[in-house]
This record gives sequence, structure tokens and C-alpha cells, in this order.
Amino acid sequence: MDKNKIAVVGDPSSVMIFKAVGFDVFYEQEPDQIKRRLHTLADEGYVVIYITEMAASLAADVIDEYATATFPAIIPIPAGSKSLGLGMKRVKENVEKAVEIIKQMSLSDSSVKSRRMGHRIAALIMVGVVAVGICLSIIL
Repeated sequence: MDKNKIAVVGDPSSVMIFKAVGFDVFYEQEPDQIKRRLHTLADEGYVVIYITEMAASLAADVIDEYATATFPAIIPIPAGSKSLGLGMKRVKENVEKAVEIIKQMSLSDSSVKSRRMGHRIAALIMVGVVAVGICLSIIL
């Protein structure tokens, strides 16, 4: 699996800019096309798939299929000023899951080394979330 395979799915006006960053961009707007594309990208080994919130709302059932899989990470992004709040909702859910896992790690192993590792993981997750948010706000 190529760890650098990143795709963006959505309407042309919203995702075209991602080509400039080097992402693979796929213009899909119809529910069946979006669902097929997500399955194809997953089969081709993409590790991250950004999808506009509008497209994500049309393929919610397929996105749910991959929600517990390690790869691909399917991340809804706002399309211009038309945010539906799906991206932030998903980020919040993932941060809450990560924090819960870290809490469990800390409770199960009370060693200082384990707690430090948990704090490092939490910090890395937060840095990643903030970095993605900044990048998306600049691009969109």
C-alpha cells in the first residue's frame, strides 16, 4: 500500500484546487458515481480520501462501511461557504475516540512511560487536526 495515495472527491469547482497540491482529484456528483468511486479508491489502496460534505451526504452508507477500517480514512471537507458541518462533526468524533483510547491506555498501565506515550499521541492527534483545519481554511 502506497502511504502517499491521497484522493479528493466532489464537484469540480470545490475540489479542482487540490490538484495543485498534488492530490488525485475525482469529479463526482451523482450518488451512484460517488459510491462507486469510494469503493474503487479503497480497492486501489488510497489511505486518505477527502470528500466534499455534499458528496459525503450522498454516500453516507458507503462512508459508514469504511468508518471502522484502518484505511482509507474518509474525511468530509466543506465546499466553499456551503458547510454542512459534517467534517467538523467527524473530526470531533474521532478526537473523542482517540481521547478515550488514550484514557484506557493510561488506566490500564499506570507507568509513567505509558502515560507519557498517551500524552504524546494526544498531542500528535491535536496537531494533525489543527494542521488539516488550517490547510483547508487556506485552500477553501
